[in-house]
Amino acid sequence: FTRAKAAAPSIIFIDEVDGLVAVRSAESSVTQNRVLTQLLVEIDSITAKHRVAVIGATNRPDRLDLALLRPGRFDWLLYVPPPDLGEREAVLRCLLRKTPLAGDGDGVMMMDEVCG
Repeated sequence: FTRAKAAAPSIIFIDEVDGLVAVRSAESSVTQNRVLTQLLVEIDSITAKHRVAVIGATNRPDRLDLALLRPGRFDWLLYVPPPDLGEREAVLRCLLRKTPLAGDGDGVMMMDEVCG
């Protein structure tokens, strides 16, 4: 967080934030509670003048401690649904657009029309 403030404007991205700071419970360890507390302190120390954005990603929002979702911390929740079959196919076509594939020859073509 200190480095992000010094290098502002910057973004701190925490992937799988639920694994780092899950909901507190009777089974939570002292270490887990300390990590959560430290993260909350660091997030609370960021003000608009620092020009630092903190983004957390999770596929388990139900496992996030509610303290993270209070105003001034992770203010917005954005749900990104999984892609449908057509969108998945488009992603695969983009990723494999220059890769020759075995099979009926359909995968060998260049896929620029799908990927742009």
